[in-house]
Amino acid sequence: YQGMDFTRCHLVIVGDGPAYAEIQQEFSGLPVTFTGYLRGAELATAYASADVFAFPSYTETFGQVVLEAMASGLPVVGLLSEGVRDLIEQDRTGFLLDAQKLSEEEQVIGYRSLMMRLIEDQRMRCEMSSAASIRAQDHTWHEAMESLVRGYHEVIEAHQPLVAA
Repeated sequence: YQGMDFTRCHLVIVGDGPAYAEIQQEFSGLPVTFTGYLRGAELATAYASADVFAFPSYTETFGQVVLEAMASGLPVVGLLSEGVRDLIEQDRTGFLLDAQKLSEEEQVIGYRSLMMRLIEDQRMRCEMSSAASIRAQDHTWHEAMESLVRGYHEVIEAHQPLVAA
């Protein structure tokens, strides 16, 4: 968030967790709104009120919040990591930063640059918004469970002992 143009954007942090108090303190004095944990209509309102969804996490494996954001028509800026990379189409529904080989400073600069591209380019943001909404429709709970079951079957088949006749 360092170096962002505060006249063009306002950060809203939704959620709670072990780093909540530390992040609140770090952003003290900046135009940041902390909502805490939201669900239901309040969460839907938060998505509907946003223009861009920032998701700089390596640890989310399924990416449910990314999918929710996309279903709400939000382009996503995320990190190239498991789960998230399966949802975001680079330059079509959002941006993925490959931060693995970057220093912390380079990660901050790269992520901020991607965010600013979406903030400054309304046409791109609108195109990505539409594409994200359409792409999210491809991911149903039924499809997710079928994929999980297929994965289990593949693991089971790969580990079947060979039977000699």
